[in-house]
Amino acid sequence: MQTEQALHETIRSYYRDSWRDYRIVWCNRKNLAIHLGLWDSHTRTHAQSLINSNRVIAERAGLGPGQLVLDAGCGVGGTALWVAEHYGVDVEGITIVPEQVQYARAQAAHRRLPGARFSKQDYLRTEFADGSFDVAYALESACYSLDKRRFLTEMFRVLKPGGRLVMLDFFQISRPLGPAEEELQRSWTSGTAIPHLAGVDDFPEWVREAGFRDVVIEDLTAQVVRSCRRGHRILKTFTRFEPALKLLGLRSVFYGDHAAPVLDGYRSLRQGLWRYGLVVAHKPEDSSSPAGRDATTEASSTGQSHDPAAGSGAEG
Repeated sequence: MQTEQALHETIRSYYRDSWRDYRIVWCNRKNLAIHLGLWDSHTRTHAQSLINSNRVIAERAGLGPGQLVLDAGCGVGGTALWVAEHYGVDVEGITIVPEQVQYARAQAAHRRLPGARFSKQDYLRTEFADGSFDVAYALESACYSLDKRRFLTEMFRVLKPGGRLVMLDFFQISRPLGPAEEELQRSWTSGTAIPHLAGVDDFPEWVREAGFRDVVIEDLTAQVVRSCRRGHRILKTFTRFEPALKLLGLRSVFYGDHAAPVLDGYRSLRQGLWRYGLVVAHKPEDSSSPAGRDATTEASSTGQSHDPAAGSGAEG
């Protein structure tokens, strides 16, 4: 069984190895986004889709001036810097990757955003006092936790009474997977340093057990299909030219060791083995009493095999 220490080193290695590739083919110097993009009828470019993810987080969190916000698993700080600039909030971004902390701090200084602060911390056991934050969000980061219940408990602890948790993340479908499906799912998750996915039906209950109420789960899988397809096409292209790239000194571990798992992630999506969900929940104003079991709006997921990528249009 994988230990937490071993997982942390795997995560650090993955992001050290792949950061150059993300900069070249995925994000730009402004958005610094190493997450999927959300597409809607108004989206015209990949860059816009990446900002859409930030905007969804901000709007569903109700961000506004004067708030203190936690970015749990901030990467190189792209989303934290964006919400600090556009919503006037103070943000504490935390990550276990020291190089990401250094880069994010440099970007905050360059952009003159003193309200965006970054530190090396484990989001399962942060250094923050109880009730520190108005909002905590996690953009494709909670999936990297071995103990997702503990992640939720820690987010509950550091939120103020009445505070809000917002997440965008990957979830496994509810039905049992066959052996071939399990192998395909394991290939893309382990190959990208994700230990396992929470079940789409289990996670709402875990959120409630942590003490949250007014739990909302929305299925946004259809909105990330074009982003996933873009990544698939890029990797297919790079793997095709891998020998030439290696001669030019441009081949990296991402386009070598991690290419196959990422391609498997798209195959897994096409087979309907995972969903992409938005989670919104509140810490009760009276957090001294249990939240209780309240009505929950959950993502629709029958677990039946389907191809969400079919007929969704061409990449923009």
